[in-house]
Amino acid sequence: MHAHKFTTRFLFTTILALPACLFAQVKDTIVIKTPVTVQQPILDRISRLPSLADFTHQLGTHFEYELNETGNFAVVNITSNLKMSNYIVKLQQGTGEFEKSGVNAKKTPTHYLEPSVTRFEEVINTISNPLNGDRVVNKDLAVTITVFVRSFSDQTDNKQFRASKEATWNETIFNNNARTRNESLGKIEAFAKSVAKEMATKFLAQRQVSYFVVNKFNNTCTLTAGTEQGVKLGDVFDVGPVIPTIHPVTGVKLGDTHQALGKVKVVFTDKSISKCEIISDTGIDTNNRQTPMIARPSFN
Repeated sequence: MHAHKFTTRFLFTTILALPACLFAQVKDTIVIKTPVTVQQPILDRISRLPSLADFTHQLGTHFEYELNETGNFAVVNITSNLKMSNYIVKLQQGTGEFEKSGVNAKKTPTHYLEPSVTRFEEVINTISNPLNGDRVVNKDLAVTITVFVRSFSDQTDNKQFRASKEATWNETIFNNNARTRNESLGKIEAFAKSVAKEMATKFLAQRQVSYFVVNKFNNTCTLTAGTEQGVKLGDVFDVGPVIPTIHPVTGVKLGDTHQALGKVKVVFTDKSISKCEIISDTGIDTNNRQTPMIARPSFN
């Protein structure tokens, strides 16, 4: 009993002693444009890319969903260039409407995300079954999505990132065309969802979401973030110190590097803290207050 009280008291004392800047992450409102655009050289080959239209349609829907799922963003979806222009005018006039985009979304949007398909390869091979006349189609897809990230307030903050993925699957062409179509759509959607998840993960990394790790004990530790910051059961984080990079001649700080010393997986989460299982550890040390351990979303 006494040990439990001491542990609880030590936990919250440790957390309160840390800087407050990483405790409450304010949900940013961002704008995305869908449908996803496709670069002209790809459109010129659209007759040889039967999965392209369904893929881009599904990608926009799932990208919006995955961004919302991070818990860090409220998303406004703009569906045309005209609507985007009107939206910017409303923002400039201070009359933008954000109520559709969710809780805490009435803030002025910070960024505009425009995904574009910059590579789409599709190779199809068909094998016929002489016994029943059915055909098996093997599809190999490879895509690259470039996401242009534009700041509403600071053009120097404009960036871009890429997400690339490959997939292969078989589809059986039945006499029942509806059944064939449903199978194809399901596999295209699953692929689009995996690409959208990677896009959302990379955007999250670009915004450098990070939290403190404290109270390492055996193979567990505590993360100073919970459901209010978008942390979910099963989330995996890289853990380690943030090391400044200093120019060897001028002494000017060039930036920071997150040195991953291990990975942790969330096994329990509350509003503002989460308990994690340490799944790899090459030097996680939560006792060194001079070099705090920082957790950032893992992509490997």
